[in-house]
Amino acid sequence: MLTLVTPDVDGWHDYLVGQGVPIEKPPTLNEKFNIYQCFVRDPNGYLIEIQTFLDLAWPRPTPK
Repeated sequence: MLTLVTPDVDGWHDYLVGQGVPIEKPPTLNEKFNIYQCFVRDPNGYLIEIQTFLDLAWPRPTPK
């Protein structure tokens, strides 16, 4: 599985639907991990997750 992180899961979902890409799972809140995600499959059958983190502490700043 490949995970793509974006602040706009709904926008990507709408774009992919408009391009005729079959959606494996529409945008959904995953309460266990506090993420918002959707899933599609690439032409070879690999699962692709598009998600955003809902935890305001993510991403954590990197030390300088």
